[in-house]
Amino acid sequence: MKLPRVYPIVDSAAWISRLAPHGVRLVQLRIKEGSEEAVRAQIIAARACCVAAGVQLVVNDYWRLALAAGCDFVHLGQGDLDGADIPALRHRRADT
Repeated sequence: MKLPRVYPIVDSAAWISRLAPHGVRLVQLRIKEGSEEAVRAQIIAARACCVAAGVQLVVNDYWRLALAAGCDFVHLGQGDLDGADIPALRHRRADT
C-alpha cells in the first residue's frame, strides 16, 4: 500500500467533506476536546464521508472509537501506547 507523503490534519468531519472533492486521499481527524458522544459522532460522520469519497481516515488518539467505527488507521502518541490494545488494532487491520 502506498500512502500519500503529505496529508491534511483536521479537527472535524466537516473539514473532511470540504477536502474530499479536491482529491485528498488520506486525512487525519484530530479532535482534542469534546465529550465521548460528540467525538464518536464526529468519527462516524468522518468515516461515512471517507467511505463515500474513497478517502482513507486516520483517527488521532481515540483508538476504541476508531476501531468500533471501522476506521482505516489510528495515530497513537507515545503516551497513548500503554493503554492501547495493540493486538485488537492489529487484528482489525488484518480483517480489512
